[in-house]
Amino acid sequence: MSFEVNGMKAFEVDDYYTIVAHNAEEAIKLHIKVNEADPEEIHVDEINPKNSYMFVSINDIPSERLKELLEKGTETKVWEGDSCILISKAEAMQYRNATSPYVLSVSSDLL
Repeated sequence: MSFEVNGMKAFEVDDYYTIVAHNAEEAIKLHIKVNEADPEEIHVDEINPKNSYMFVSINDIPSERLKELLEKGTETKVWEGDSCILISKAEAMQYRNATSPYVLSVSSDLL
């Protein structure tokens, strides 16, 4: 199940946030720092980002890949005036290509 970019994996830290980190402890620390989360309420699960999807700005997708996605009829949506397209969280991790922990996605239920 493990999928990594730069040695980092994707973790769901609650029902709303997906954090990319080297390990679960790092994901928890970032979630507490960024969201002032209560450590007692955090549940961390490593996810397979190939099987989980998110909308990203079309500006963050390489033009050839964007063309391919649009030709396939991939779902698009306008979010706060920005045109977005649905991709796997694994693909989003590859585009981000970070080496430090970060918040990959936040459920639209919170926004």
